[in-house]
Amino acid sequence: KPVVYESHEYWAAKHPDRPMTRWWTMFLERRGCRRADLLIVVNDTIADRMVADYGIERPLPVLNVPRVAALDILPTHDDRAPLELLYHGILVPGRGIEGLIRAVSQTIHPVRLVVRGSGSGRQVLEELVHELGIQDRCRFDDAVALDDLIAAAATSDVGVLPFESRLGYDVALPNKLFEYLAAGLAILSS
Repeated sequence: KPVVYESHEYWAAKHPDRPMTRWWTMFLERRGCRRADLLIVVNDTIADRMVADYGIERPLPVLNVPRVAALDILPTHDDRAPLELLYHGILVPGRGIEGLIRAVSQTIHPVRLVVRGSGSGRQVLEELVHELGIQDRCRFDDAVALDDLIAAAATSDVGVLPFESRLGYDVALPNKLFEYLAAGLAILSS
């Protein structure tokens, strides 16, 4: 049977601060890529990186774009209300959410942050909000069902992609970008 390897992220760059983990990841991925009959990645940048890193035939880029329908009626912002920023997704270290919360704590203009999702880092993020004293400007919502994601996002004004700068994120094409666009949100990205 043919073997297909689909890499939706550039795994070799996921742990730049952990050289042994990076080495093992690259070793295993290189080995798997050489044995696969078909390699699929989510964009040209990752395809080019894998060719350079692994000395393999160029993988086939297939955009990792979620199937979402844009809303028929896009929301509008009430200028009297605080600008509402939204981060939705997994809540783990390294996603830049801590920096986003700190930035909100320093804003002069009325801004509210909604952090929607779950993950091992949620408690630390909630503690940071309390430590900074911005509970009135930052709230945590549970993740919503995929079918409700766009409508839920559309209640905010700006979708935020605060990823920390590292190669794994610098070449990523996150689903949340397309979800924010389908919801009619402005995009704020690092």
